Amino acid sequence: MEKSVDNYFLKLEPAKRELALFLHRFLKSYDGVNSSIKYGIPFYTRNKWICYINCPKTGGIDITFLRANKFEKNIHRLETRGRKMVGSLVYDENDENLDLENLKMVMNEALTLDDKS
Repeated sequence: MEKSVDNYFLKLEPAKRELALFLHRFLKSYDGVNSSIKYGIPFYTRNKWICYINCPKTGGIDITFLRANKFEKNIHRLETRGRKMVGSLVYDENDENLDLENLKMVMNEALTLDDKS
């Protein structure tokens, strides 16, 4: 993990840090996925920007997919909040039942789109 990405997670409160690091490692487990800090938050790329992790002060952790508007199979799994291009999976740091199936399906579609670009 790059030092600046490390620093981002180290600044989080403990419960949020644990979940954010778990999600970070999960995203980085995909072949060729790299992370770096852009606009003050961790972005994940392979060929292009795929997604980012955001930890808003209001709570939770968002994994936001940048080309969600191009998704064909998994757009219904994402919260768009009125945004036209992006969609997010939202995780609660207090939830003990983390559903990774949604993340796997969305990430696989995001990487398929990334490979086509």
